Amino acid sequence: MDTDYFQLQGQGGVGPNYTQFEEEVIQRMRQSPYNCTDAVPEYLQEDPKQYRNGTEFPKYLDVEGSSAYVNYRTSASAASIAIDRLKRENRLVGYDFNFTILFDQCEENVAAGMAVKLFANHNVDVLIGPTTNIPAVPVFSLAYFYNRPVIAWGITSSAALDDATRYPTAGIMSIGSRSLAVAFREVMLEYGWNQFVYAYSLEGDDEKCETMRDDFQDMIAYYQDIVMSYTVQITDHSEAGMLAVLKDASTRGRIIVPCFHEGNSRGLHRRWMLVAARNGFVSDEYVYIFPSLRSKGYVIPQPGGTVRYPWEEPGKGTQPSDQEALIGFQRSIFIVDMQGQGGVGTNYSQFEEEVIQRMRQSPYNCTDTCSAPEYQQAATYAGQLHDAVYLYGLAMEKILQEDPKQYRNGTEFPKYLVGTFQDICIPGIGGKINIDNTGGRSPTLYVITLAQNNTGSVIMTIDVDEQSAEVSKLYTNEATAVWSHRKGIRPLDEPVCGYTGSKCPANVFFENIGWFITAIGLIIFTILGAVLAFVYLC
Repeated sequence: MDTDYFQLQGQGGVGPNYTQFEEEVIQRMRQSPYNCTDAVPEYLQEDPKQYRNGTEFPKYLDVEGSSAYVNYRTSASAASIAIDRLKRENRLVGYDFNFTILFDQCEENVAAGMAVKLFANHNVDVLIGPTTNIPAVPVFSLAYFYNRPVIAWGITSSAALDDATRYPTAGIMSIGSRSLAVAFREVMLEYGWNQFVYAYSLEGDDEKCETMRDDFQDMIAYYQDIVMSYTVQITDHSEAGMLAVLKDASTRGRIIVPCFHEGNSRGLHRRWMLVAARNGFVSDEYVYIFPSLRSKGYVIPQPGGTVRYPWEEPGKGTQPSDQEALIGFQRSIFIVDMQGQGGVGTNYSQFEEEVIQRMRQSPYNCTDTCSAPEYQQAATYAGQLHDAVYLYGLAMEKILQEDPKQYRNGTEFPKYLVGTFQDICIPGIGGKINIDNTGGRSPTLYVITLAQNNTGSVIMTIDVDEQSAEVSKLYTNEATAVWSHRKGIRPLDEPVCGYTGSKCPANVFFENIGWFITAIGLIIFTILGAVLAFVYLC
């Protein structure tokens, strides 16, 4: 019965003729134009004396604000700096790199097309990119199809990209929002909180807030020890609209996680805290936590190397309302990646200068088109591009020592990334680099609050490794280090009397004030009547 069943699969009753057809298929595969005889896997056919690297860049970004983070004109030369470093360290002696640069414009369909060109037409050995979430999905899938290594960097932060079973040829230099969710949970547990409200905006959508919401929900489902008690989208960004959301959120929680367009470029963080301060939502009960990649917390880098504070209105100088907004930020905590720079400030500044200088030189020769003021400061994540190329070089060195035939076998590639920086005891340009067993980055995140003098203070670091984390507190006195603006008292995630005050027994006097007034009136009337009667009788 089974034999009969299989004979009918797409063949109907043509048995003998179909057998002849099958034989002809096999025979013709050995003839022109197929010439399929003793084929070997593609990644074993070539001598890797010259690595062909493909890179996808967003040249002209349509994602608002992202050009400061990843931009060809302010980061491409970081790849050349990485190659020079490999040569200085006498790594991959006798090998060289060729780069093919294509631009995906942060668009999914364009990125897929460019990836096919790089893999099929340019026959690259590795693809360095993409730099954003949406293009990364098709590119990672295509890398798996062609079995080529791919290393993403920049602002690729979605936890979905960490799936090693779905994307087994990928490595990721950027910090994912899953790591941010794990770090957020550690902060919640550290201070005894287990419930929070998530309020998010899609204004100037840069993929951030919806991705973070989904990753927070995944984290909650995995651990099941904290609760997102309420989620609300901010659709009206006027003060009245934000006030309506705050009133709603205040009936559901006191730990509030607002999420706005990344980069603080629109001033929405300031407006939110200003509205909270003006309307009574910054008492000692409230905590506003801003988990934020691509951020330094209370210091916002500006073009030209200057900075501003989040309570200052962008582009308007000092305003009287700045002090009102500051009161709101005194009730806040930031969880950030320090824009991929960690504690390497001075060295990173030297690297940024070199990136801009090298863009004017060969092979980039970006002079006139890179002359505008906005192109005089390196992209925020140029350091990650450097580290991606450098990491690839270190991995190739390992592969050539252990099994040279695997040099472009994508599915074998991620395991050579694990521990690479630790093996040589040299940090990346952007700070400590640790790649986990899935090819994703295990980052260090920083928890910052405002000290008594209103300057940002790092109160803890959190080293995240997939779903686990190690917390290092940088203070000894929690009251003064964390809660200096709250009289040294740690707030609760739910006030003693509840969010609306309904959990405390009502005051007996006010509960029965009508009866008390009536009784007092009767007593006064009785006394007054007695006095009048006495006066009349006398």
